[in-house]
Parts: sequence; structure tokens; C-alpha cells
Amino acid sequence: MNSDALSNIRIGPYGLKASYRFMAEHTGTVSDMRVYLIAVTPKPGYEAGTGGKLLIQLQTDDGTPQHDPSGTTLASFEITNPQAGTPEQYSFPTIVFSPAPELQAGTLYHLVFSNVDANPSVNYVSVDNLWMAHPTSPMQPMSSDENLAVLQKYSGESWSVDKTVTPILDVDFSDGSSFGCGYMEVWSGVPEPIGGTNAVRETFKVSGGDKLVSEVSLRVARISGSGALTMKLTQSDGKIVESDSIPASELTLSASSTSATYQWVTFKFTALRSLFSGDGYNLEFDAPAGTVYQAFPVRKGTGQGFKTGAYFHDGYAEFNSGSGWAGWTQWGVTNRTDGDLQFYFGPGN
Repeated sequence: MNSDALSNIRIGPYGLKASYRFMAEHTGTVSDMRVYLIAVTPKPGYEAGTGGKLLIQLQTDDGTPQHDPSGTTLASFEITNPQAGTPEQYSFPTIVFSPAPELQAGTLYHLVFSNVDANPSVNYVSVDNLWMAHPTSPMQPMSSDENLAVLQKYSGESWSVDKTVTPILDVDFSDGSSFGCGYMEVWSGVPEPIGGTNAVRETFKVSGGDKLVSEVSLRVARISGSGALTMKLTQSDGKIVESDSIPASELTLSASSTSATYQWVTFKFTALRSLFSGDGYNLEFDAPAGTVYQAFPVRKGTGQGFKTGAYFHDGYAEFNSGSGWAGWTQWGVTNRTDGDLQFYFGPGN
């Protein structure tokens, strides 16, 4: 997943509703879902009053080219006191439908949020989403905009897609399967440089069977210099599996490190590569002295109940400032293991 920040939608004022449109990736019975709400008090502009009464409906798609919610509800869940419980409970509520709905893989659905409070303009909460400063098409490189999108609807108006945001959503099944977008924080304020003795990497150990990969893509910004950005895929013992470089000319030169222009770049492998289950690997990015790139991670909801199918669960992002590898530092916590570089492997077929 790629994102520059978080963005909220206030559910209630002006009759505003939101829908998370998603394509089911699994067939089965839904045990629960998770989203990200902003219900903490006080947070003016995000929530107000009692928080309202948040009605969450799982609806079918209308089948039109616009793919709006149909109005046909498969299941519903109401949060009558969004500010109750601990911060984790009201920020990342567990949505348990009764009876539990069945989803069919390859079918579009909508998770629709509305405020049924008597005074929704005074009492409301927000749903939080991943936001892009410069939206791409598709918004997320591994999903079409049809299959993963946020829609909004004001009272008396039609549904429309918000092309700047991606839903934060975890869908869990009774058989243990899960899917969605389980990244719930963006560390754009603490990018790390790439160049000279500075480098970044994703360190990981493959689970769930062997993987075949043909390429890897990274979201990165070019800050200064004209040296190439280099990728090395190595085994945990340092043996190189693949390496490639991208000329600096393929990335826009940013005005500064604080107003960086992030872009996706793709490194092609010379052959299909097997990543073996149980083996450790490092995906490292560096550049020569005199040239600076930078990258930042997105945080996965490992501590918020999001299941592993909703994010890359095999590893985490690290940086090296010349004195060894360490996990990212954010919110006063050092050596974190809950963030991933904005990257993805290309298919092996």
C-alpha cells in the first residue's frame, strides 16, 4: 500500500455517508471486520458531541458501471456509543455481524457508514483512510480502483468516488482467512535518506509456501545528486539473489526533502526467482555518495487486531545510517518492527 498521510470523513454532518467498496478475495463466512474510527475526545473537526450512532451496513453492489451501494443490506452493526471503552476499542472497533454474512470471492461489496443519531450534525465521529497527496491511477498498485475505493454521498446527492483516499479495512473469516488494507498509520514525517553510508531495506522471512517473483517496486523520492538507485535482494547470509539499478533521470528531482515527490520505480529481475518458505531475505536499497534518495514506511495494524492477510506480515522496514541496521523510529519509539517500506513484488507468471 502507498500513502502520504491519513484523511478523515465525518459521518453525519450534511447527511454525509461513506462506503468502502471492496472485492472479496475469499469465499466464506465473515467472523468480523475492523476499520479505523476517530472517536477520541476532544478532537475538533474529527468528532463532536456524543459521537452519534454509527450504523455500519454490509451491502451488495448495484451492478452499474458506477458500482454504487445497492441499498440491499446483507448484515448490519450499530455502534451506539462510539466513545466507549479504551482508545483501541473505539478507534479500531470489532464489527461482528449477526447473523454472520457469507461473501463470494470475486464479488464486489460495500461497507456503508451512516449516522442515525437524532442530531447527526452535532453528534458524529469520523472514519479514517489512507490519503495520497498526488493520487495515482490506480490508487493502489496491486488493486484496481473498482475493487478498492472510498465513496461518499451527501444528503440528496448521488454517490461519488473520493479519488484521494483508500479504505483502511480488515475482513476476517471463520476459517482464519483474512484480506483487506491493514495499514493504519503513515510515517511520512520521518523519512530516512538513501545514499553513501545511508540505506533502507525490508528484512523478511517467507511464510506460507514458496513464492515466485519477477520484479520488485519501491515508492521513493529523489532529493539530490545524479547517482543511480540500486536494489539488492539477498539471502539472510548476504548472498546476492538479484541486483538492479534505476537511473536518477527516471525520477523527478524534489525541491527539498520536506516537499519530496514520491514515485514508484520497478527493478526487473534477470530471471524468475524463488523465495523459499522459511528462508530469510533482505531487500536493500542504496545509492552512491553525493546522491540522496529517501523513503518512509507505513505502519500495519498488528497491535490493533488487524489480521495478517491485510498486510505484509513476513517482515519489516529498517534503515542504516552508517552504524548498523535498526527498525524505524516514530512517536518516541525506536527500533520498531511494525512498519513496512512501500514496496511490492511482481508476479512470478
